[in-house]
Amino acid sequence: MRRTGLFVLICALSAFAVAQERMIPHLTAADGGFASTLYLENTSAQPRTWTLTPYDRDGNALPAVEGTLEGRAQFSQAAATLVGETAAHLVITGEDISATVAYVAEAGGGSPAHVAETNEQATRHRFFAGDWNAIFDGVAVVNTGTEAADVWIAQINAEGTVVQSARVAAALAPRAKALYVLGSPDGSAFDAAAGSLYEVYATVPLAMTALRGNLPGSDYLWANPTRVGGTAQSSRDSEGVWHIENGNLYDVVEMMGYNIATDRLWQLETFRRLALGTLSEVPLVSNAGTLEQDRFARTTGYSMEELQQGVAELAPEARAAVRGYVDGVNRRRAEALADPDLLPVEFKAVGIQPEPWLETDVLAVLVTLLRSFDPQDFGSGQLQNAALLQQLEQQFPDQAATMFADLRPLNDPDAPTMIPAGPGAKTAGTASSEPATQEPGRLRTDINFAALHYDFETRFALREQIQRELNAKMKMGSYAWVVAAEHTQSGNPILYSGPQMGFMTPSIVVEGSVRGGGIHISGATVPGIPGIIVGRTPHHAWSMQVGHADTMDLYIEPELGEVHRTETIRGAFGEETQLDVYRSNHGPLINTDPPTAWRYAHWGYEFDTIQAFYDLAKAESMDSFGEALTRIGVSQHFCYADRDGNIAYWMSGRAPVRPEGEYRFPQGAVAGAPILEYDLETVHPLVHDRNTAQGYYGGWNNKSRADVANSNVDNDRYYGPFHRALVVDNHLRDLVNAGNITFEDVRDMALAVASTERHLAPSRAIPFTASTPLGNGSGGGNPWPLLRDGFTAAVAANPSEARNAAVALLDNWDGYFVDGGPSNHVAGADRADAWMLMDAWVRSVLTRTFEEIAGIGSGDHINTFIRGLDSGTTLTNQYDWFTNADASAPQTRAAVIVAALDDALAALGEQPWGTGLRGTINFEHPMLSLLTGRPLHSMPFSNRSTYAQCVEVGETGPVRIESMFPLGESGNAFGEGFTFELDTHVLTMTPFYDDFSHRPFPLFTENE
Repeated sequence: MRRTGLFVLICALSAFAVAQERMIPHLTAADGGFASTLYLENTSAQPRTWTLTPYDRDGNALPAVEGTLEGRAQFSQAAATLVGETAAHLVITGEDISATVAYVAEAGGGSPAHVAETNEQATRHRFFAGDWNAIFDGVAVVNTGTEAADVWIAQINAEGTVVQSARVAAALAPRAKALYVLGSPDGSAFDAAAGSLYEVYATVPLAMTALRGNLPGSDYLWANPTRVGGTAQSSRDSEGVWHIENGNLYDVVEMMGYNIATDRLWQLETFRRLALGTLSEVPLVSNAGTLEQDRFARTTGYSMEELQQGVAELAPEARAAVRGYVDGVNRRRAEALADPDLLPVEFKAVGIQPEPWLETDVLAVLVTLLRSFDPQDFGSGQLQNAALLQQLEQQFPDQAATMFADLRPLNDPDAPTMIPAGPGAKTAGTASSEPATQEPGRLRTDINFAALHYDFETRFALREQIQRELNAKMKMGSYAWVVAAEHTQSGNPILYSGPQMGFMTPSIVVEGSVRGGGIHISGATVPGIPGIIVGRTPHHAWSMQVGHADTMDLYIEPELGEVHRTETIRGAFGEETQLDVYRSNHGPLINTDPPTAWRYAHWGYEFDTIQAFYDLAKAESMDSFGEALTRIGVSQHFCYADRDGNIAYWMSGRAPVRPEGEYRFPQGAVAGAPILEYDLETVHPLVHDRNTAQGYYGGWNNKSRADVANSNVDNDRYYGPFHRALVVDNHLRDLVNAGNITFEDVRDMALAVASTERHLAPSRAIPFTASTPLGNGSGGGNPWPLLRDGFTAAVAANPSEARNAAVALLDNWDGYFVDGGPSNHVAGADRADAWMLMDAWVRSVLTRTFEEIAGIGSGDHINTFIRGLDSGTTLTNQYDWFTNADASAPQTRAAVIVAALDDALAALGEQPWGTGLRGTINFEHPMLSLLTGRPLHSMPFSNRSTYAQCVEVGETGPVRIESMFPLGESGNAFGEGFTFELDTHVLTMTPFYDDFSHRPFPLFTENE
């Protein structure tokens, strides 16, 4: 675009506004070819004083000018004479004094254009353009905020989407002015016809005036009407965390979308493609894994028509939030397209550009996120159960049912729970009438369930591999706890939330705060989601961790049925794959041979979660918070504390009211059994408890309460006497018993929890061997307290010096895998020798105990073993797991335990055993790590959460907030080819997160 100095100066129309300030628009420069005249008028009948405070173009204040006007009097003078030749704009003060500025060409016969003062300031100003064949359009903007900011102008199409952008000013200083010509007969940066809508914007408030003029030489100017497009403004702290203020709901969420796209544009792109099933379109990414992921996403996802209908049916607040978020993302997208230096390096490396975001994209990403937090993994646990039983039937036809009942009880009352068992608990929800154990029926013989499950898990592994390679693997584990006010030193409830969402690069979470649109909230969210998902308000704070509502079932259908729709998956080089998507009345078919439908209780309800996030932020009572949770479209545990002194627990999720029957297998898997049907609209009330007598709630992905049965269909999670949640419960019980609990006690308990680790999660589609991870409940925890008596008794009955020393080592162990415990957590490189021994011994004893079913698949081995120790568990095994068909093998429990200890000691060799084995968490970037040959960042391994918040809630709201998350707010690297530079805020959180030190977060205004 060509710009003449004349036109730039003509359009130097600026106004300055901070709260209640009145400004005069642009004052022309001495050499601009135009003169400015100031007009002042006293609108009252009494004398009034006035003050003009001018500023130069860089924002420096110039000497103020004062005067007095008689009643109804007027005054005019050349601006250069009145406030000086370097004045670029000014602020007016004076009651009943109004100001106007006139612009006129210094040569020629043009008429002056008069522009009145303004007190409007906003982060977005909108206006329409004229016909640039005949006129020019120009703007002047003044930064009325308190920090420097880039100023942009965007072209918006008829659908409201930003299609082009141009930078007006880079890092415009507070009170500084910038000038910009949008277009004229000389040209434009925009490909636009007359009538286009334009928006000038920044993250700080701006004062703006727009002028329009005719062709050069005619010398006529006139003001172009503008209107405020939004008032939300955003600032960032030293670590890059954003804080949004002012405006309506659309404004603040639009700014949220803009901020997140500024920090995570590539991450947004990968999440969107993951959700929509378009990963295969990306060059250098497309492969067999992306094709499998795309097929699955489109099979189990909503159709485009369903997503569009979902958008149309959103509640008004949710619709405004989605639209605002999309518009904010598109604002940043247009900036990155306008300035290649702002486009993250990943886009350049794979050769694509970000497409405009749509409201349907938000819903698709939301659904993908929610389902990644659901522990039942698309019903694969039911297939795993069927595969296990079928192989037991083949190998042990007479004992198969008994063996399976031991490995898969319906409910174990000894499992640790979020709500304490016993009298006094005020609970809601429907208790199960199912028995604790139940022998299964015989499975159909015409289906090879082992092969079916292996195929299902192989495809799962392929999808997970590509997600990890793209840093798009969404997951959630999490621990959390809340302590009642009567046990704390301050007399306030204190909550800790530690969602475990993996260690992708950049982090899956961002942090921020919003004050506007009827909400005041801070906390963590995930790119693509228009709301805070774990956070706090002036009234309350809450946690989220994976819950266990029984939300899905598989149905083996009698026939494939008709095609629901055909999807076209496009490859990176134009190739196309046609995908026939089938659905039955139960849901999408995730397998076609045999036809297997996935029935999900949240189907059709997931979009309501956006409204739920909004309602959680607005809630001002414990009951309204709980009511909002009924709209959360996924099963999650929520711990809660509020300014009224309450603590509470809920488990969200739509658990259907099912008829009694067998649900450990897909419906249609048991020979001769009826197909059980139920209504997805009829669900149990949320499980809930408040102000428990024990003084705390806490857990680590465990059960909600003892009398709610679980049918053990969640892959990797078995709820028996041993579960990692015991670690949390034991620490909380110790704190409450000691009393006088401080904020630091509640916060630093997370360090102790993170210092416990045991990989006992069962394998997926891998035969059971001595090296296979074993099931207990997703890893973590210390089973030794439950094993001690049985193991010690076995050694005492057959002692040796080495065996006795092993027991003594474990009896003196602090229970942490980090050598030295939590105090050595940050720097320690060694694993404790006692942990090494415990791990090897337990693995060996489980291998020997269950070796007769080796190759059949993982079961709940650790809990089944504990039930065989005569340790007082409620459930007891029906099958003798210690008797071995091999007469030369140990035949009793004690013999198995001692032989396993000998095996472990022989395998470990001489002490020390854990030197240098602590391990690291490596934050790998698929491109940058390849270029540098190293991870983007590394830290010592621990069982850590991805995000953490500790919140103490007083009578006026949170009185102390601390938080942390890995890496930093930004995920951007910029550059070309093999060179790149990390954005300023990519690693700003590492000093806090690596040291487990947490970071103070700003509090809310008192009594909001």
